[in-house]
This record gives sequence, C-alpha cells and structure tokens, in this order.
Amino acid sequence: MSRRSGNADSTDEMGRSSPGGERVGRKARAALSVSVGFATLVTVLMLAAPFASAAGIVTISAPYTGWSSSNSASTSSYGCAGAHQGVAPTWSSATGTFNYAARANASSCGTGYNYGSIYGASTVTSAGFGGTHGQTSYIYLEWNMSVAARAALTFTPGTGYSYAYASVSGAVYAYLIDVTNGSFNYITTSTATLFGITFSGTGLYVIQTGWATTYQYMSATLIKGHTYEVQLTIYTYGSVSIYGGTGSGAVSIGLAGTHGLTLESLTVY
Repeated sequence: MSRRSGNADSTDEMGRSSPGGERVGRKARAALSVSVGFATLVTVLMLAAPFASAAGIVTISAPYTGWSSSNSASTSSYGCAGAHQGVAPTWSSATGTFNYAARANASSCGTGYNYGSIYGASTVTSAGFGGTHGQTSYIYLEWNMSVAARAALTFTPGTGYSYAYASVSGAVYAYLIDVTNGSFNYITTSTATLFGITFSGTGLYVIQTGWATTYQYMSATLIKGHTYEVQLTIYTYGSVSIYGGTGSGAVSIGLAGTHGLTLESLTVY
C-alpha cells in the first residue's frame, strides 16, 4: 500500500513517481538548491566577517622584535643623607618588563641642607608600523604592574627658615611619531600615572600591589602608507629633603624581584 497526499499523483514506497509527484520533486529540488545556496552564502559571509573587522587591527606583544631601548639612572645625596640603587633600570624586549629598585633618606643635621634623590628610567622605541585605514586610529597600551613604593617624613619646623619634603612617583609618557622617509614628527602624546605622592610636612605613603592591569591610549589620524613609531618613557623618581628644623625622611621604589612593570600589548585600531 502506498502513502498518498491529498493529490492523486504521489510517490510510492519503491520510489516510483507519478507525473504530479515529479513536478513536486522538481520544485522541491529547486527550493533545496536555493536554500543550500543561500546557506552557503551566509556561511561565507560569516567566515569572512571576522577577517574584515580585524583587517585594520594590529596587535603587538612580547617578544618585541625590532624594538629598542635605552636606560638612564642617577642617585645623589648631600649633608646627612644617602641614596642607593639596588637594581639598575632595564627594559626587556623579550618580556616587555621594566625593572628598577632604589631608595634614599635624609635627616636633620644642625641647620644645614640635607637631600637624597633617586631616579631611574627607560626609553623604549617600537618597530615601525603602517597607517591602517587613513582615518582616526586608536593606539592602546596594556600595562601590568606590581609595585612596592614608599615615602615617609617626620618634621618639626625650626625657629628660623626651614622646610622639608618627601616625594615619590612613577609614570609612562607615550609619544606617537611619524617617521615616514626618515622624518621625525610628533603626532600626539599620552601620560599614564602609575603612583605618586609629595609631602611638605609629616606624612606616610605606602603602596604595595599585586599584579594589576591598567590601560593607556592615544588617538590620531594615521595616514595610509606612512610609517609610525611609538616611543615610551618609563620614568620613576624619588627625593627627600630637610633644611632647618628637626626630622627625617625616606623614599623607596621597588619594581624588581617579584615586582615590575610589563607592557602586555600595543594595539593599533
């Protein structure tokens, strides 16, 4: 017995078709062909979409091949003061990590001037990259930092002229530079403050963090066909000074050992 639709013509269990069934079969195959073709087109568009949206995005992460860096540091002291650098400033292109550690102190010593300071920095220059689409672009810097920094000051003013202060700070200055055909034109800049405090009287500042992420960004029109670089200055500084009066102070910066500042990635969108 064959199964039948509402029409007289149908297809039996052996697959034989009547004329009406054949017409229905052709229509079904045509509809199936259109359906498969549409599904294929949608699939192609869906596969192409992520590449299209990502075509203008460039992300760079460690190791930072073709990047360069230079380092600078100083310690100074005068009077009843001292300064010591434990770890010289360095930036690693292999990991993107900046390390540095130093401390300084000063205390009252008669009526004289007492001063100690520390400074450590790295200037990092990226490899060149091209303008992506000739429109407004965004440059994102993802940083990961763990730091131990401290500033402490106790001070009692004297009867004459006297003052005291303690200061510690860290920041990253980013510059976008057009270097097309050997040129060197600053396009825009951005500053990210990492930590910092200044006392002009008795006070205490302590920051000790685990690894945490922070972001820094710039925006500018990148001309298609031009070549650009990002220059980063990682800057840390601390100082303590006492003149007249009675007191003592100390500052320290720890971005070494279990601490540091790492550039996780640079993205141009």
